[in-house]
Amino acid sequence: MEEAFSMADEDFETAYGFPRPQSGDEVVFYCAAGVRSQMAAELALSNNGIKGINYRGSAQEWFSVARDTAA
Repeated sequence: MEEAFSMADEDFETAYGFPRPQSGDEVVFYCAAGVRSQMAAELALSNNGIKGINYRGSAQEWFSVARDTAA
């Protein structure tokens, strides 16, 4: 992730298909269980001033809710 946020804006958008978040922007991070997304949120804030929000339940919670809703 450090590499992604050190890219030029144009290179970031080319690589990821959306504009690079700027200082003050809010970005939700998620992963399988929320551990890596917490690290990403902290890194984004400390290096770029991006308000990283960790989706604590992450994918495990999302899939659980989706499964329960479909039943």
